[in-house]
Amino acid sequence: MTQPVFTYDAQSVALIFAAVPLAGYADGEFMRITPNSEGFQLVMGVDGQGTRSKTGNGSGRLTTPLMQSSASNDACSAIHSLDLLAEGGAGIGVLSMIDTSGRSLLLAPEAWIVGW
Repeated sequence: MTQPVFTYDAQSVALIFAAVPLAGYADGEFMRITPNSEGFQLVMGVDGQGTRSKTGNGSGRLTTPLMQSSASNDACSAIHSLDLLAEGGAGIGVLSMIDTSGRSLLLAPEAWIVGW
């Protein structure tokens, strides 16, 4: 019996930060999502008994390399500069990643640019 062949199209993925659709990705890996911590950690007692403990940390980091010529660089730079200069989290915005093939959805109600 043959296995089905699946198709992935990076152009079917929409990445939006602070109401700005991002585009102009660099060649190669266009997006990487890395959790800031694991979902569970092992806690060991003095008698050798172990218990897994849920960390409760659902935060992470999304990295997306953009081409130098991408207009998204200008938008992200402006948001990040505003965040550095203004008080009160001026650069915090909603981050959403939607795979229009229906397989993936990421939503971060409070995200910000760490650097470039």
